[in-house]
Amino acid sequence: MNNYFEYFMQERATFNDMIAKLHKKIAANKKTVADITEMAILAFDQRDEAQSKISAFQVSHRLKNSYYNINLKKTFFQIKQLGKK
Repeated sequence: MNNYFEYFMQERATFNDMIAKLHKKIAANKKTVADITEMAILAFDQRDEAQSKISAFQVSHRLKNSYYNINLKKTFFQIKQLGKK
């Protein structure tokens, strides 16, 4: 009977060691998942910011291009008017 008691105590100690190791692994994995999630959120925010900047640059380019075309047409019109005189 005493052998059974010692055997089960040893099994319990082994089980407790295994559980402690698993808890450490779980904690490390949770930290890894949290770090990866944080990096993904940061990457998404940076992507969103970059897309906003690109959109603003596109709008600015269209406005500048329109302004340039209007001024070019005015200049050609003025040159044409000078040629008629």
